[in-house]
Amino acid sequence: MTGRDRASGKPEAASFRLRGRRADSATDEEIVCEAADIVEAVGIANRHFGAGDVELRCWRGRDYELRIHADKSWSLKPTYKL
Repeated sequence: MTGRDRASGKPEAASFRLRGRRADSATDEEIVCEAADIVEAVGIANRHFGAGDVELRCWRGRDYELRIHADKSWSLKPTYKL
């Protein structure tokens, strides 16, 4: 990523894949979203899935395990692959 779009000066968006389960559903869902950074992607996951565990993957970076807590706080842990 270069950081900012040259024409508009806005942060350049990256693609994130979010996979998780809503509290009222028994099936996993996967969505792809465009976000300026990982914090914006976490906000999208929070609004879409609510509290729970979500896998977050950035197409240009590493994968993360995201836990959204009931109080809307969150924690992020990188997942390592050997």
